Amino acid sequence: MSAIGTVASADAPVGPIPKTMRAGVYREKGMVRVEEIPVPDVRDHEVLIKVAACGICGTDIKKIFQRYVEPPQVLGHELAGTVVAIGPGVTKFKPGDRVMSFHHTPCGTCFYCEKRSFSQCQQYKTTGLTAGFTPNGGGFGEYVKAMPWVVERGIVPLPDNVSFEEATFIEPINTIASRTARPPRLNISRSILRRVSTILASDIPSAKSFRLRTIRSFISEIYLSLKRRSTMSASLTPWAAAISNGM
Repeated sequence: MSAIGTVASADAPVGPIPKTMRAGVYREKGMVRVEEIPVPDVRDHEVLIKVAACGICGTDIKKIFQRYVEPPQVLGHELAGTVVAIGPGVTKFKPGDRVMSFHHTPCGTCFYCEKRSFSQCQQYKTTGLTAGFTPNGGGFGEYVKAMPWVVERGIVPLPDNVSFEEATFIEPINTIASRTARPPRLNISRSILRRVSTILASDIPSAKSFRLRTIRSFISEIYLSLKRRSTMSASLTPWAAAISNGM
């Protein structure tokens, strides 16, 4: 029996949860079909999120057009939405919460995590977000299920002043700002800042593109945070300052 109907309370600020949903299903090389598939069941320590926005990652394109993964799968991992159901044991979130969710989260306790080689963590290698089939994000569906380890460490509540569209950039931005051995200090490489500044300067100088404006905003916040803590080296300052000041 699905746990969905027994978890979302009647007075929660969400609509009824259907039994099926539409999703873009990767079916074969170069082909994604819109299909009707079951909404994932929510079990102990799991959370169901109604997807409001989802970005398209370059890896999604490679998976589809170069068949990097075997179909069928529902891709999409740069997502944000609203919690609509929680499984028994979930205490951090409730129906109605606005969130974004990562699909890979390290355990934080294994040998590799202690060495900060998070991508080698066995839990990190296990995708914890799915809309059905083999778990692979699921953001191209209307609903996704976050598994227990993602619920514990990988779901981020969104403040009211951050839109769902903006929140979809949290996951990709996370790839260019990694934490050092002593949080909350950030380690931003000169090469990454150079690439971002080059994009902003040459591709679309006016930065009217929503994506580039959002990148600028995130990097600017990182830069200002580091500047306040005096943790950015002098060699990085020109690159980050250029982004922060709008090129």
